Amino acid sequence: MAKLYLNKLFPKLVSSLAVLLLLRQFRYVVCQSTNSSESPLLPDDEETALDDFMTTLGGDSLLSSDCSFQGITCDCNSTVCNVTGLDLSNRKLDGQINATALASLVHLERIDLSYNQLYGSIPDVTMRSLPSLTYLDLSNNFLSGSIPLSLGSLSSLGYIDLSDNFLNGSIPLSLGSLSSLGYMYLDFNELTGQLPPELGRLGSLYALGLSSNNFSGELPGNYYNFTEMQWFSVAGNRLTGQVPRFIANWTGLNYLYLSGNDFKGELPLDLLFNMSNLEYLVVSDVRSSAGFPFPEYANMTAITFLMIRNCSISGEIPPYIGDWTWLTYLFLTGNMLNGTVPAWLPHTIEDKADLSYNNFEIPRDGPKKGERKLKM
Repeated sequence: MAKLYLNKLFPKLVSSLAVLLLLRQFRYVVCQSTNSSESPLLPDDEETALDDFMTTLGGDSLLSSDCSFQGITCDCNSTVCNVTGLDLSNRKLDGQINATALASLVHLERIDLSYNQLYGSIPDVTMRSLPSLTYLDLSNNFLSGSIPLSLGSLSSLGYIDLSDNFLNGSIPLSLGSLSSLGYMYLDFNELTGQLPPELGRLGSLYALGLSSNNFSGELPGNYYNFTEMQWFSVAGNRLTGQVPRFIANWTGLNYLYLSGNDFKGELPLDLLFNMSNLEYLVVSDVRSSAGFPFPEYANMTAITFLMIRNCSISGEIPPYIGDWTWLTYLFLTGNMLNGTVPAWLPHTIEDKADLSYNNFEIPRDGPKKGERKLKM
């Protein structure tokens, strides 16, 4: 009889132990109320929606009806909890985003599903149901289809990252209505079309990442309004026209990536080289029928990484570059530079410079000591 009792009890003990180990492993945090001895519960509709949402993502079903789930943030009072955050990044989730379930979590302020293996499309109609959403990160997945038009209705959204997916189509014009948006990353997708002028309304943007897509056309003139911009990247597209001079209006800019496009004409180096906050400047493949020199004066003293490749720059390397004490990488390959390599360059930048494919004079006795470290 005792043996039979143990046989029935053992599976329950193993099951309970597994749950306890799971809770300990993932450090579940219970949303407790200080006014009650019991944990406040989720409303039935949110409990069901959360369970369905997790199951469809390829995760485990939830274990109980209170806010004791890893990565789930709740706002609780003495009797009820509402889900305000889903921080489920890097969990090896491999399902789809359940539009119906997500639409029922109307109190959500933050969604982070990055670095998973999610596939399918980003739900469109769902986004209209999340008026409090301020943070959306779906990057580094396998999502496809177009960017939902309804994202433009999220008036509280301050951060959006859809990079490193397989999204296609053009940028919805509705995104120009996101007046609170500070950060938008759409890099490494398959987006096409011209960059919408409507984005020029976003005067509070600090970062705009559009690199490694298939955008074409010119940079819209009203992007002049990005006066708060600190990070701007359109590298690896098919943009045309001249590199606009209005970029110099972004006085707080730290990072500027323009390489790998089809720009033409003279680079506005007289302006770019006087952006005192610029730390990274990366430009390449600007076609010009005639060469043009470095500006006579410059004040880019914060620069640490400078790449101007295949841009038809002629003349000599100016001595003021040697005074930029933070500069550690200098790439000037494929230009029309001439004269001799400055004496300060091998000692200042050592082997972190590439001056190859120019027209420098090589001494008859070969490069001087230290110049051998440079690619010439």
